[in-house]
Amino acid sequence: MKNLLKKGFTLIELLIVISIIGILTAIVTTNLVAARARARDARRKGDLEAISQSLRLYYTDYQHFPTSSNGVIIGCGSSGNTPCPWDTDFSNDSSTTYMGHLPLDPSSSTTIISYSISPRVEILLRLSPPSKTYLTATF
Repeated sequence: MKNLLKKGFTLIELLIVISIIGILTAIVTTNLVAARARARDARRKGDLEAISQSLRLYYTDYQHFPTSSNGVIIGCGSSGNTPCPWDTDFSNDSSTTYMGHLPLDPSSSTTIISYSISPRVEILLRLSPPSKTYLTATF
């Protein structure tokens, strides 16, 4: 009878193992969330660079940057006066495409990418609810 009782784990041993598993899970989850945030930021930086490259291509063709209205590029269509909404192509006609797809933010549909021309060209990436500017490309 004594041999049957000694074959299992004690309650203390089980609690220690469960707590170790819980601690490891918390550490791994925290690292994964941080890695995903860094990946989104890297994509945002790449998108801003791609937008600035497409604006430079437009400048090369017309010797001026496209205008803007409410953060949207005005430079699409054959006349160059049509808005280019985000998540669409940036092209002036069927033969010249400056950017195949104006990107949206990778994490949220409430994020605004804003384009403006003042003394300089600015591309801002802002989150709508907190109104915080994440990244800026200026040239």
